[in-house]
Amino acid sequence: MTIRPTALTSTTTRTSRVLDRVQRRPTPRPTVRRRPAIEPLEVRTLLSAGALDESFDGDGLLTTTISDYDAALDVTVQQDGRVVAAGYAKGPDGTNDFTLMRYLPDGSLDPSFGDSGLVMTAIGRATPWVGSGDESVQDVAIQPDGRIVAAGGTVDRKGDQELALARYLPDGTLDASFGSGGIVTTDIRPDGEDKVTDLAIDAQGRIVVTANNFTLARYLPDGTLDSSFGSGGIVVTELGPIGEHVEALAIDPLGNLVVAGRISGPSYTYKMLVARFDESGVLDTDFGGGDGLVVVDLGPEGAEATGLAIQPDGRIVVAGTYGLNLSFAVVGLDTNGDFDTTFGGGDGVVMTAVGEGSSSSASDVVIRGDGRIVVSGRSYGQSGLDLFALAAYEADGSLDSTFGTGGIVTTEFVGKEAFAHAMAIAPDGDLVVAGGALTRVNGSPSLSDIAVARYVGEGITVSPAFGLETSESGGTAQINVVLNTEPSSPVTIQLATGDSSEGLLLDPSTNTQVAILSLTFDPTNWSTPQTVTIVGQDDSESDGDVSYSIIVGTASSTDTAYDGFDPADVGVVNHDDEPSDGGGGGKGGGKGGGPKNLTAASEAGPSSDADPLSRWQLRFALRSARAFWRDAGADLSRLGPLDIRIADLPGTTLGQADGSTITLDRDAAGHGWFLDPTPLDAADVPGDRMDLLTAVTHEIGHALGLEHDHDEDGHEEAIMAPILGLGTRRVPTVRVPEVASMRLR
Repeated sequence: MTIRPTALTSTTTRTSRVLDRVQRRPTPRPTVRRRPAIEPLEVRTLLSAGALDESFDGDGLLTTTISDYDAALDVTVQQDGRVVAAGYAKGPDGTNDFTLMRYLPDGSLDPSFGDSGLVMTAIGRATPWVGSGDESVQDVAIQPDGRIVAAGGTVDRKGDQELALARYLPDGTLDASFGSGGIVTTDIRPDGEDKVTDLAIDAQGRIVVTANNFTLARYLPDGTLDSSFGSGGIVVTELGPIGEHVEALAIDPLGNLVVAGRISGPSYTYKMLVARFDESGVLDTDFGGGDGLVVVDLGPEGAEATGLAIQPDGRIVVAGTYGLNLSFAVVGLDTNGDFDTTFGGGDGVVMTAVGEGSSSSASDVVIRGDGRIVVSGRSYGQSGLDLFALAAYEADGSLDSTFGTGGIVTTEFVGKEAFAHAMAIAPDGDLVVAGGALTRVNGSPSLSDIAVARYVGEGITVSPAFGLETSESGGTAQINVVLNTEPSSPVTIQLATGDSSEGLLLDPSTNTQVAILSLTFDPTNWSTPQTVTIVGQDDSESDGDVSYSIIVGTASSTDTAYDGFDPADVGVVNHDDEPSDGGGGGKGGGKGGGPKNLTAASEAGPSSDADPLSRWQLRFALRSARAFWRDAGADLSRLGPLDIRIADLPGTTLGQADGSTITLDRDAAGHGWFLDPTPLDAADVPGDRMDLLTAVTHEIGHALGLEHDHDEDGHEEAIMAPILGLGTRRVPTVRVPEVASMRLR
């Protein structure tokens, strides 16, 4: 399906929908050199959204030199606030290697990662079956267990480019459980060029990558190609003699794979290309014109998509460039692939010329927690240098007047040409942008550094987010909470201890220790950090040092920029002071006792037409179940990584927990599962279905270490009861002290 708007009319243009078918000396060991801090261009006493965050390297900007030509092509931010920038730098032999840098939240290099914050991997020299050509990381992602997946390309001995993936442990060492020594290469087109362009990790831990020339590949968590996807793990889509290229990938709430890029016609004028594949790699016929494809024709100057993001309701936001670096182009599509009538004044398209120069191009897009959109890229400035450029939009596509100047921010790295390649949202709501900063000598490129900028976002900073320690002797730790920008109305945030037997919060108004503490910020105190003291508790058990969380709740406010903002939780370790009993440290749950089964109270009839459970349904229920346990006071840091599976379990078995492995029956023992779309509201479970949320919540309880249980009257009504009847909903009750004693119901 081709979507063609009307002609461009202004800097911000709306459209009508028309549907139609159609070299330095290399050193033996790379070293990292920090450049001097750059003076900020503007001094601000009150930071606003889009201002450089001066807590990051002193002015919000940093450059890092590894070799004579370095750049970051992607960036991500860990839940603890550490920034991972990935791209390329020259290794000892003068060719580019996979390169990752990790920075602490203040912008300093992280000494616990690789060699003083730097990891370089020569894919070609590390694996005997490929050569040692130029290599680069095009995209990077963090798994829930903290492992880092980097993907890009390498060159084999014949000179052909291949897909290359590497997985690293949190300290930067290669993960030996992935591929061969932590590395995977895939040759899709013999004698062709294959390079990863984007990367995503799905709910099952599978790694999905896009490659140039409209290719997708999916890998299992161990690095082997997933045979259930496409043909042997690979999907290649060819649209005929015209050329196509994919740049961006995202996974929608239903588990579908959405990709975006460009397609060129006979006149070589680019058009945006968007496609949606189902979980098995088949083009989704419910998207576009029945073929899973949408071509967006923005006019004679052409356009290409470089960034993609998905709204929580499945609507699609595509960012790219119109013409030859003329302007940012942002397109909103609904879940069917038609123009989103709520975006761009009803036409679904917005174009914005960014900065004071004559050209600008977009590279990436993110959607903030309140639904607002930020696009990053580059703009040609009056100084004759390229600048980092950002444009922020309201959810309806209008420029966000609270961000920068009228929704626009440009940033110069003094004396350098700066190219922004990627952007990520930090847990505190800040925007982190990474790319390269190029120095020219006599008009020719001379040096290029990794460049990172951090901008204030409308969010909440909780610091530190890691490394906190308390002790059973009453040792304390402190965190500071502060808003990033001035709110228009009061903002309330609740903090709660994840395990009251290990740590409590000190209420400064009463000087008492409590499990839950509320903080309120308003226009008069938003910029003043409020300090929260965590007091270690003595549980009189010899259980070793125990990790627990301070749960930072979702903000509540009539200010839509803050309402619903959910900062990351804070990790704490409480040190034990009881003599060791020799039984090993920690309170980990669900480790022994063999498999535990949840069974149906009755057998299904012979005519059952139950639909099979899908991965996205299980993922949705898992998220809700974790929230129920968290609200009941459980310390979810006990869980660790979970292996969630769907299988045909025997007889009337609905679910099974065996340590950290949870298995749900494919069709609820023939009865069929009920998926509650609004789990936080009271729901009537259909009398002929088994409640998926109850079953998943029950199995999470086993993973936390809870055994099967009954209520005080002996009825099977407790969340940990071993039998579940049709039409029954159970949830944990809020009994925080019982969490520690493993008797929570």
